[in-house]
Amino acid sequence: LTLSWDPWARGQLYEFQVGQSYCVDRRPLGVRGRLQQVVTSGFANPLIRAVLEGTHEIGCDEDRRQRALDALGKAGLNDVQVRAGASAIATQSLAMVQGPPGTGKTRLLAEILHTLCSAGCKIVLSAFTHRAVDNALLALRRRAPDLPLFKLGAKKDEALQRAGVRSINPRRGGL
Repeated sequence: LTLSWDPWARGQLYEFQVGQSYCVDRRPLGVRGRLQQVVTSGFANPLIRAVLEGTHEIGCDEDRRQRALDALGKAGLNDVQVRAGASAIATQSLAMVQGPPGTGKTRLLAEILHTLCSAGCKIVLSAFTHRAVDNALLALRRRAPDLPLFKLGAKKDEALQRAGVRSINPRRGGL
């Protein structure tokens, strides 16, 4: 048995006490093991499996798409952004928008979120990084100054606070 530090511990140090019992995680911690776990989990979900295999049928509510085209057309977006946003709003399952930096993806996201919130939808936004969530929230705040916005996270960000985005610490509650 080899005892080593967890490379994903993010600076946390654990002091082990003599005479105490500890649970040892014997799963592989390497990148290969993590990637295998992600792929296995992804293919276990029928929707994600169909998307990854290219067999997913994209459903579209045509009435919703038309309403989205009308709403987004008034937002000052270009034609490609309007069509992409309307497709995202009208889909029954999944929409992906991709493009190089500076092409308006965050602005489009803010317009989509504003359109959905204006229709009474409640939205949860998730991203791979805190910065991506912050950028989306700030773009949405510029688009919708009176929309109540909350960010779930322990750290308070000054730019978000100035923009009126409430920070909620998940360990302390507050919603």
